[in-house]
Amino acid sequence: MASASPRRRDLLKSWGLAHTIQPADVEESLDGGLACGPQAQALATIKAMAVFNGRQHRQSQENKEAWILGADTIVSCCGVLLGKPKDSNEAREMLEGLSGQIVEVATGVSVVGGTGQVFEGFELTKLEMFPFGAKEICDYVATGEPMGKAGAFAIQGLGGNLIKEFTGSFSNVVGLPKELVLRLLDQAGFPFGA
Repeated sequence: MASASPRRRDLLKSWGLAHTIQPADVEESLDGGLACGPQAQALATIKAMAVFNGRQHRQSQENKEAWILGADTIVSCCGVLLGKPKDSNEAREMLEGLSGQIVEVATGVSVVGGTGQVFEGFELTKLEMFPFGAKEICDYVATGEPMGKAGAFAIQGLGGNLIKEFTGSFSNVVGLPKELVLRLLDQAGFPFGA
C-alpha cells in the first residue's frame, strides 16, 4: 500500500487483505482545474506509480509479484477542493466552510500490477453537514482529530457528530471504498485467498 494512513491500513486488515506499507514520497498538490473525483484518482495513480517505479529501480526479487495500491481522498464543498489541513488554523477555516453544507468526498484508487498495468477509479459519497458554530469547531480542532484528514473531519470518529446524513460508501469517507478496491484488485489479477 502506497500510503501511511492508519485508517486505510485498518480497513484492509478488516477486509482480510494482507499487505505491507510503503508510503509514496510525492507532493499532494491539488489542481483546481480538475473535479474532485478525477483529482483524487490522479493523485492515487501518482502515488502507486511512485512506489512501483521505486521498486522497479531496486529490482528486488521479493517485490516482482507485488500489487501496489494507491489511494487519495479529497473533500469538495461549494466548488472548493479540500485536502488535509496544514495546521489547526486551516482546520478551523475548513470546518467553518463545511458547516451546514452539502459536501462531496472522493477517494481515488489505483492498483498497479507487477507489469506496470494501471487499474484506477474513484468513488463519490455525498454528506450533509449539520450547522455548527465556532465553539464546536474549536472544541473539535482541540481534539487533534481533524489533522491529517481530508476536509478536517473523520466520519469514523468524533467528526461523525458533524454529519447529519450521507449517501454512498462509508468506507469511502474513511479513505478507502471497499467495493472499488476489491473490483480493481480483481481486475489486476490479485490472488484473493492465495
